[in-house]
Amino acid sequence: MPEIKCSNKNCNRLWWYKGKAPFYATCPACLRKVNISKNRTGRQQLEPKPPETREETINRILARDTQKTTESECERLKKIEESTKGF
Repeated sequence: MPEIKCSNKNCNRLWWYKGKAPFYATCPACLRKVNISKNRTGRQQLEPKPPETREETINRILARDTQKTTESECERLKKIEESTKGF
């Protein structure tokens, strides 16, 4: 989706063009015809990431949970070591 700038000097609106017309688009603010090829700003909108599959989601959650578990176990072991230093 290209970003287009309105050619009307009073409007100058920027918007992401999502239509299918090859040559002209209508400015959503002033309703003037805008030449698509001449008024592109050169910026392209990033395409959204495809959704994760069920397996990818489960693997990501399991990896996060195991990391939390190991961190909490390490903290627990450190507390035990600190408490037993005096003995």
